Formats: sequence, C-alpha cells, structure tokens
Amino acid sequence: DTGAAGTSGSTQTSDQTARIGVGTTTPSANLDVLGTTTLQSAVNSTTAFQVQNTAGTSLLTVDTANGQSLFNGDVSIGSGLTRLFSDGFESGNFNSWNGGVTQSGSATATVVSSPVHTGHYAAQFVETGAGYSHVVAGITMGTTTVIQSYINVASQGASDLNLESVGTSSPNFTSVYRQQTTGYISIYDLANNTSYVSTTVLPLNSWHELEVDITFSTTTGSITIYMDGTQVLNETSIDTGTIPPNLAIGDGYTGGTHVGTFTMDDVVVGTTSASGQTGNLNVGDSLHVGGNSSFGSGVIIQPASDSTTAFQVDNSSGSNVLSVDTLNQSVKVTGKSGSTADAFIVQNASGTSQFNIDTTNSIANIDTNNTYIKPGTNNANTFQVQDSSGTTVLGIDTSADQLLSGIASGGTAFTLNTTTAYASGYLLKLDNNSTTEFSIDSSGTVVAAGTVTASNGPLIGDGFGTVGSKVIYGSNTFTSGTVGFVSYGVTFTSLPMVVASNGDTGANTCTVGVNGSAGGITMTGFYVSCSTTGNYRVNWIAVGH
Repeated sequence: DTGAAGTSGSTQTSDQTARIGVGTTTPSANLDVLGTTTLQSAVNSTTAFQVQNTAGTSLLTVDTANGQSLFNGDVSIGSGLTRLFSDGFESGNFNSWNGGVTQSGSATATVVSSPVHTGHYAAQFVETGAGYSHVVAGITMGTTTVIQSYINVASQGASDLNLESVGTSSPNFTSVYRQQTTGYISIYDLANNTSYVSTTVLPLNSWHELEVDITFSTTTGSITIYMDGTQVLNETSIDTGTIPPNLAIGDGYTGGTHVGTFTMDDVVVGTTSASGQTGNLNVGDSLHVGGNSSFGSGVIIQPASDSTTAFQVDNSSGSNVLSVDTLNQSVKVTGKSGSTADAFIVQNASGTSQFNIDTTNSIANIDTNNTYIKPGTNNANTFQVQDSSGTTVLGIDTSADQLLSGIASGGTAFTLNTTTAYASGYLLKLDNNSTTEFSIDSSGTVVAAGTVTASNGPLIGDGFGTVGSKVIYGSNTFTSGTVGFVSYGVTFTSLPMVVASNGDTGANTCTVGVNGSAGGITMTGFYVSCSTTGNYRVNWIAVGH
C-alpha cells in the first residue's frame, strides 16, 4: 500500500521485498510470523489453504467445506530421528530397559498413570535422600547421539537432581541435572570433570521437552541442549569421552543424598541431530487407514475403558472377523457362514498350516509331526475333555501318571467304540515297545502274553501247558467221545474250581472239570468230556479259588 497511513492508497502489484516479518524485525523466511496466526476464509472452501511444491501440486490442503485436512504424500511425525531406542511406557512396565531397574534404600522407580505427557503411563522417580533409583537400557550409540524426552519435575530438595545420563560409570558418564540453587538446566561431563550450566530454568510441575545432542570425542566433542525446541546450552571442542554403552533415566547418584520427585515420558534415542518434538500421534476421535500399515516397534492398544469391542477387525462388508473383549478378557474369531475356509490358522515359518479351526464343521486340526501338551508343573488337571454339563469325560493327571473319568457311579467310565463293524482286526492292542502283550480282536477274543490276575476273580492265560507255565489260556483240540486233558498252567495253592470256559465248534457243550478222574484217567489238570461227535477247541478256561 503506497498511500499514507490511514488512507486507502493504491494496491501494490509487485514488491521486491525478499522477506516479510510479522512480530519480528529479523524475518528468516519469506513470511516469518512470531506469535499466533489465525487463517479464516470468508467462505468455506475445499481449498481454503494449500501448501504446494514447485510443480504446483498440493502436498497439504485444508478443506473447510468438509472439515478435513488432506495430505498428498508421506507424513512424518516428530523430529525425524534415526531411532536407536524409544519407550513411552505404554506397556505399563520397564521391560524395554534391559539394563534393569535399580531401587536402593527408600528411593523408587515406578510406572505411573499420572502425571503423563501422552498415553496412559509414564516413568516416575522418587529420590528420598536415602538411596537412589534409575532404569538402564543398553544401547549401541553413534558418535553423535541425540536423547529426547519429556520431563516434569514435581519437587526438588536441597541438592542438585540428576534426570538422565549416557553411561552409568567412569569413564563414560555424562549427566543432565537440574541445579538446586537456580533451577537451571545443566550437564556434568565426567570425561573432563566439568559442569556446564545454562541460564534457562526448568520449571516445576509442568511438562517440558528436553533434547540433548552429544558428539563423543576426547578432543572435538560437543554438547548441545534444547528445551521445548529452543537451544539453551552449546559447548564445543571439549572432551566428552568415548561412546558409552547405555542410557539411564532417573537419579543414579550412588551417594543417595539427592531429594526430589520427577516423571519422564516419551523417551527417544537416535543418531541424527534434529531438534524438535518427539514423534507422537494422538487421535482424539477415529483413525481410518486406507492402505497398509507397518510398525517399527511394539504396538499397544489400550482403551480408556474396558469394552466387549475394544479392538475389531471387520471385512469390507462390515462383518466382524476378529474382536478383542477387554471387559471379559477374551478374543473372538468369527468364521464366514457356510464357508469351507478355516476361521483360524497357525502356520510355521514356511507357511505350512500347523493348527487350524473349521468353525463351519466345528473341527480343529493339528497338522504337525509332534504335538505336546506340557504343563508348567505336574497336576491332576493337566488335560480335560468335558461334556456340556462340565463333567470330565477324559482327564489326564500328570502328577499321578493316570487317565481319569468323572462319570458318576452307575455309568460307564470309558467306552472304546468303532464307527463301523469290524469283521477282523483288533478292537484293542497293548504293546510293549512294539511287542503286543495284550489284545482284544474283533470277535472279542482276549489274548494276553502274560498272566492277568484279578484279586477275587479268575485266572486267564495265553496257552495250556504243564505245571509251572505262566497262565491258563489258549486252545486245545479234543476228539469227540473221549476225555481231553489239559494240565494246569499255574501252581495252585488250594483246589481251584472252574468258573467258566469258552470254546468253538461245539466245545461249549463239553464238560470242563478239575481234578478227580474221568474215563479211567487220573486228573492232574482239567478234563474236557464231550459226548457228541466232532472236533472241539477250547479257547479259555477261567478258574477261581
């Protein structure tokens, strides 16, 4: 405007001014505004504000007509550090700090829910003057290392208060601290035994972003500190020692006389010097991602309150596939109705299915060479199969090495059943290292390699034989009209009696007795007398005492 002050003047059509400053007499850009800025369009528009590249393509568009901001390209959040380590404590613990947690005396290091800078948790250190506390992370740092963090100092006693350090012992130790007398941000460099004190106060009871840039060298080292993005200390050409092996947050002064309480959050360690805010994205409403997403570190999803639908994955039609219920602490996988595809699949590294669940047919398949169920400690309920009423139909007790049934008295504890009628083969076989010791074939014939003894019942054996043989079981063929003889297969301590016997080809009509005589033969075993003509085979004889 070339007119005098207070007049309308005439509008300039061109200007050779390279820089314009608003609120500053030393603009550093074409338009440099120091202070707040409000841009309000007279009429809502889909292109109310744009940032374009040299080709005229918009990279950022603010659409006031639809209440949205559009990004045409990648969006980087934070200062763009090449990260070596970061922790916002959203796990609710110090597990990321592999160097451990130290709490001596009455000093404490805990993860708290208040105060926090972002998210739900932060790390709090309470130094009582009777001990010290800190947490340590082993990090392979670069020649230039950048540490960014948010710090809230609640109180400080009559001594300096260490906040964070690179290295935890001589000779590699550089510690950031708040000076007691002034509250100034300061740093102690053990390599040259020197404290560097800024003239900037770190206020109490408020969050502030600290960035410490350190170049490690015994001759050309440097230390630069920023608070809330503004440089507050810069030391160059100093001895900063060699690259340390770890980072510590908290007051690690082993003298244990420091007093104070402070909280830290959003800690980031990188190798690229880039002052500014640490990278955090806070979404107050809904987050919609149209493409693929990748995460370079752990992902924690924590709702403000527990819900049956705290986390969901839906298909394109909106049908739920996966949901996490934090209210009841359960995970639900929903298969597609009528689909033959498995609803849940676990694969090995080569992509081969190892475990899959078919929800349509209610089938779970385990496709692997070896399947183990191994409890942490042996117990009576290691594995159970229950019916709909909760009764254990089959249980495995690893503490007593036994199978269990919870079926009530009067029922059948175990039933082994075939789905088709067997004309041959075995219904049951018991092998000892591939040698069959006991079997029941398809016709119900029981064969045992050894003696089967019931405490108050009969003996059943695997072969008729002479006195001293193991058992009384098997088959002998007898000619009709004669008296067959079978010697005892065991030694009896008292006179046995025949309880039952079984044979085929008419042998069940024969008479089986014990001792005495028949047909002029003095018996020292069993006799089998058959009155009808034919050949008979006795399969087994059961005796009692």
